[in-house]
This record gives sequence, structure tokens and C-alpha cells, in this order.
Amino acid sequence: MRNNVDGQFYRETVQGLGVGEGRAIRQRNNVGVYAHVRVAIHPMARGQGVHIAWEAAESILPVFASAVIQGVYDAMNAGVLAGMKMIDVHASVEDGSYHDIDSTAEAFREAAKQGTLEALQQAQPVLLEAMAQITATAPTEFLSSIEELVSSFGGRVKLTRRSSQTSVVETRVPAPRAIEMVARILAATESRSTISMVVAGYEISPEPPDTIEQWVPAN
Repeated sequence: MRNNVDGQFYRETVQGLGVGEGRAIRQRNNVGVYAHVRVAIHPMARGQGVHIAWEAAESILPVFASAVIQGVYDAMNAGVLAGMKMIDVHASVEDGSYHDIDSTAEAFREAAKQGTLEALQQAQPVLLEAMAQITATAPTEFLSSIEELVSSFGGRVKLTRRSSQTSVVETRVPAPRAIEMVARILAATESRSTISMVVAGYEISPEPPDTIEQWVPAN
């Protein structure tokens, strides 16, 4: 298990459905606070980002809408597994309630964040890992060494074009390991290879965290 994780390579998403209720209800020094928000979550296709739909009608006054939406984004940015941003998630603000005197924008932002976090936790959250697409062109005599290296770094070969002199290997490898793998390929091919690398989306991490503390980026 990797103990030092660069947060730029990781995101979170959900695989199921979830509904959360967030409430900010307090009374202190004769001052009341009241806000209630219900949020539903479902997954979207990879690469869709975060979508928020407003379906609360008159259950929440329009003046509080921006605060509610910000609260949803607060939860998406916080994540629920390892402090990584959520992607490819649809959130619907379905319902809520307000108090004519005690409701404030701050209270609704707090309630929306709570409700969204609860919904995300119910919706089968998973950790995503950035993938790198690497193309290596090298003398064919090194082909088997390159393919072995790809496998040892948790990658998979997508395409191999072979000739008597030169071969091209296209592969997808977890991005956190890609730079080291490139260095190993250069060494294995005696620096006689040409390598290109681009980030190619996110996939579910094959190594989920044992503990949250291992995955939260250091401040």
C-alpha cells in the first residue's frame, strides 16, 4: 500500500444512489438558527463533472438557493473517503424547509453540505485514480522487457505494433507510477526508446485505502 499520495492524481465518485437530510437547527442566547435541505445523489458517466439540479420549488426560498448550491459544492470538494474532490456526480436539491425569522444563508449552506455528505456516503463512494496513456517506441529486441515492466507497474498493454526493427507499445498505467515506469523503460532500453505520455481520465483505484489517514494529503 502506498503511504504517500499526491492528491492531484486522485478523485472520488459514486456508483449508486443516496439521499441525505441536512439540518442546521439551534437556539442560543435567544437567537435561533434554522435550515433544512434534502439532497439526492446519483452517478454520471465518466468525464461529466458535477451537476446540480434545483427541484426544491418553494420549499426553500429562492434567496437561499445560491447558499444551498455552495453547500453542495462544499461537500463535493471535501469528498467522503479520502478528502479528494468528487467528480461525475449528479446532485438534486429535492426538498427542504425554512423559518421566516431564523433561516439564514449561512445556515442553508451548512445544512446543504451535511445533507450532501450524507447522500454521498450512501451512494457507494469509490476512489478514482488518474491514468496515463504511454506510447513507447523502441527496438524490437526490448519488447518483452517493456511489456514485463508495464505489467509490474499495474498497467495494461492496449496495442503493440511490431516489426523486425522497431516496435510500438501503447499502454495505460496509473498516473502516480507513470514517471517511474518511464524511467525504468528508458533504462531497460538503454535510452534507445522514444516515449510520450498524456493523462487519460480516471478509473476506479485497484488499491482502495486501508485507512483514511493514509490518503489525506498533508497540509
